[in-house]
Order: sequence, then structure tokens, then C-alpha cells
Amino acid sequence: MTTVTLAPPTPADVAAGPRRPKRLWVFHAVMAPVTLLWVLPLAFVIMVAVRSFDDIASNGLGTWPASFTLDAFRTAWVDGQLGGALRNSVIVTVCTVIAVLFLASLAAFALSRYHIPAGRAVLLLMLAGNLLPPQILLIPVAKICELLGIYDTLLALVVVQVGFGMGFFTFVLYGFMRSLPHVLRTDAKFPITAALLNLQGGYTTSWNVVAAGALIAAVPTTIVFFAFQRHFVSGLLVGANK
Repeated sequence: MTTVTLAPPTPADVAAGPRRPKRLWVFHAVMAPVTLLWVLPLAFVIMVAVRSFDDIASNGLGTWPASFTLDAFRTAWVDGQLGGALRNSVIVTVCTVIAVLFLASLAAFALSRYHIPAGRAVLLLMLAGNLLPPQILLIPVAKICELLGIYDTLLALVVVQVGFGMGFFTFVLYGFMRSLPHVLRTDAKFPITAALLNLQGGYTTSWNVVAAGALIAAVPTTIVFFAFQRHFVSGLLVGANK
């Protein structure tokens, strides 16, 4: 058997420390200017927003700020009515997401679990609707909203957004629904998650029972996490170092 003897590290190697791959330095050298290009516009907008109008009018946009004020934010929020517009956007977004996920999940479940004549054609037809340019649909959608009496309302925005998103979300959820195993029907064979949902439906007003069931369901996961917490953290660190 041949014995291989490794030479001890020299003082120069010890002083230099661990060597990093050359590609890492190249990555930082390339990405640093790119990151700077992304940050500079944001920094410029912030710098302009905290300056007064007189400062900008006297010295120009490209000069270093000679003043600091938040009056522009108050003017945009109050006088520009951005506060109300932001509230409207939140209402439309929340209502649209809830409605489109509810309707798309029903459609995706039916198309993936039941034998519907021409079901695949229906799915492709719904998806094909997203390929139409929005510009050619503006006038028909406006006419339909006017006929329904919802023109110039937030409800019209929700209905339009749900209509445009149904095809895409149904297509995405269709693939997800197909990957799910068939729903168990016997209560004695339910896993803890399904049993907890069943408990919540049977004890709707008994919040103490629902809370106790939630704690019982959380105990095994908590025990496993704290028992193997060191391994979880080490695994995440290994993945981050790679």
C-alpha cells in the first residue's frame, strides 16, 4: 500500500486564508455596477421628493439638495387624493383575488376531477381568451358595464379583472388539482389536517373545541421542529453556502 503524505501549509497559505473561486470575484465585479444602475433611479426619486419646490426651481433637479421637507408627500396624499386612490386599489385587489381564486378553483376542480364533454377544449378556450389584445376589448367591456349599470364603479373593475384572470388562474389550478390524490371519504381515515377542517365545520360556534383541536394538531410538528432544529439550521446554512 502506498502512503501519501500531504505537505503542511506554508505560512503564506495560512496568512492568505481560504481561497475563493475566481468566478465569485468576477460575479461581484459585474453585478456591482448593475446593482448601482438599479439603485440610482430610486435614490434620485427620493432625493427629489424630499426637496422643496423653491430649491428645485432655483438649483435644478440634478443638484445636491439644499432643503429637506415632507410637504410634497402631504400634498400628494391629501391634495392629490392618493390616499383614496390607494384605498380603492386595496379594495379592488382584495375582492378580485378572493373572487377569482374561488371561481377558478371550482372550475379547475370540476375540469380535473369529473368527466366533462369537451372539458379540455373548454380549458383551452378559457386560456385562449388571455391571448387577445386588451385594446380590442375596451369598447365591448365598457358597453357591457354600461348596460349592466355598473359603469364608473369599483364593482366594474372587480368584474373586469375577474373576467380577464379566470382563464389563466383556471389553467394554473387545473394542473395543481390533477396532482392531488383523491379525497378520502371515511372519517376514521382522515389525516390531521382534514380532521381539523371537519372539526371546524362541526363545531362552528364552539371556539374552545376548535382551539383545542388546533393545538393538538400543532403539537407533533412543534416537537419535531425543536427536536431537529439544529439539523434544519445546518441544512439551510449548507444550502446558502453553496
